[in-house]
Parts: sequence; structure tokens; C-alpha cells
Amino acid sequence: MTELLLRGLSKVRPEGWIIWGSDVPDALVWPGARKVPHVHSPRALSGQRDITKVPPNDLAIYMHQIRPLRAGRSIQVIYDTIPLHFGEGGYRRWMKMRFNRAVARLSTKVVTFSEFSRGRIATDLKVSDEDIAVLPTPIDHELAARVRRARLDLAPEMVGFFVGRFAPHKNLERLVRGFRETAFAADGGRLMIVGGTPEEVDALTAFVSTAKVPNVEVKGAISQERLEALYATARFVVMPSLEEGIGLPAWEAMSCGLAVCCSRGGSLPEITKGATETFDPYSEVELGAAIDRAAAVGWGRQGASVMLKEAPDVAAFALRFVELADEVRTQ
Repeated sequence: MTELLLRGLSKVRPEGWIIWGSDVPDALVWPGARKVPHVHSPRALSGQRDITKVPPNDLAIYMHQIRPLRAGRSIQVIYDTIPLHFGEGGYRRWMKMRFNRAVARLSTKVVTFSEFSRGRIATDLKVSDEDIAVLPTPIDHELAARVRRARLDLAPEMVGFFVGRFAPHKNLERLVRGFRETAFAADGGRLMIVGGTPEEVDALTAFVSTAKVPNVEVKGAISQERLEALYATARFVVMPSLEEGIGLPAWEAMSCGLAVCCSRGGSLPEITKGATETFDPYSEVELGAAIDRAAAVGWGRQGASVMLKEAPDVAAFALRFVELADEVRTQ
């Protein structure tokens, strides 16, 4: 989302921006914008390591909740409140709640990308509805074009894949068990699960081995080029999440014309607009049936054409941020 916003800002309002962060690629800095690097991870001390080094500004746009707890006019992107409902409990979850409420309280406007997330943010973080803006997720036309070109050169594969964090709410063990009973697996189809840390990859690989599920590959993070190759050659993307605030891999896959099967968890039905094969995230039987339906579709027949017409491009997406920035400056 940060990359899409920066690409759009370079088109609709190129002047007057400071891009502050670690490891900012030069390709995302344009004439009229200035890069101000810092050496520490943005997560250091929960974002407070460089609290005194935020560049002077009349408006800050924070693209993640981990940010310096500084007052001032700001637009805060909050994708979801999933960490407050899944994973670690007890004191650590209480601390996350306190921190995220402080972030929301210090923000002039909160931006999110689904009505589902708006409701969660309002309830969990005590933010009033009028202080939350829901923006449509943009289509990355450049990504879709690269995948379409790659599809002309690469051979299709009997593979479906999941990409993302290996967090508890991603529901990956149930995905593995549901895949075992599919006709797609019986016909030799493979399931790739990619994106975990080395420790997460080891743990899920051990689960796959214990569960004795064949044709499942578990991998860590992959390059953008490899991801696009998967979008070009795979039969489907699967998202079995118990909850999602956006579900970006499903959105990207649909924009590339690839079949998607996803759970009815969180915002996924809202984001995918009925153009996917859906299932109850707690039902392995429904999950497996949805995989087989998606595998039968493959690529080229699902929601891409409608999405490409109706969703904003990166310039329109950035323009909405600019409009919000102008509103915030007058408050």
C-alpha cells in the first residue's frame, strides 16, 4: 500500500513530500520529494526509537500503527485490529490495545480499507465513525500487465498457493487438512504455502509431515518476481483466514485474472465482491470443495474485468489521500 501511494503521489501532487524511513528504495523517490533516511528499524522500541527525529511537517501520513507517538496533524492507516483478537493474550495483548488506542487518539484521521475494519477500529480503539475514512483498494495496473505478459511465456502449473504471514488467524493447519481431501490433490495438484519466517516454516513443515499430507510445499518469503510468476502460472490463490482487514493477495490475484477461493472471514466477502469461491473458515469440508471449484476455473474468468473498470488506479487512490490531507490541514 505504501508503494502504491507513493507511486500515485508522484503523479497527482509531486511537490512538497518528505519520505522518512529506513531502506526507502530510490525508485520510490521522485523529483519534488525528498528522502530522509534513518538507520534504525521502524519497529525499534515499538516505533519510539527515533521519536525525536521525525522530520518537521505540517501533516504526517503514517502507513502503519507502529509509529512514533507524537502529537500533530496526521493521517493514520490502520488495516485491521487482528492482533487484538488472535495470537498472544494476557499482558501483551493488553499492551497492544493500549498502544493502538494511543496511536488512534493522536491521529487526526484514521484510514482503513473495508467497512468491516471500520467497525473493528471504532469498537476496539474507541474511534468515532466520523474520524474514520474507508478508501477503496486500488488496482495495480502495472502488476496486472506484468502478470498477463508472463502468462504468455510461462507454462501453467497444477498448483494453488497461499501467500502471507503464518500468523494464527491465517488458519493454515486447517488449510492443510482441507487440502488433503480435494480432487485437485488426488489428481496430483500441489499446494504451496509461502511467506513465513524460518521458524514458522519449520513448524508448519513439521505439521504437514505429521499430518501426512502429500504435495504440500512450505516456503519462506519469496521475491516479487517469483510471486508474479505464481500469479501467472498457478490455478488459484487460497485465503483460509479467520479474519482479514483487506486480503491483499486475493485482491491482487483477482486483478490478474486468477481464480481465488477465500473464507468468509472478516472483510474478505466485502473486498472480493462475490467473485470468488467462498467457504466457512472453520469447515475443512467446505474449504476443500472451494479449492476444487477454484481449480476448475483456473485463470481468466473471474472478477478481473469488472475490478479493472470499477476500482481506482494508483493515481486516483493517491488523490483521495491528497483530498484527506487538505481536509486535515484545515482542522
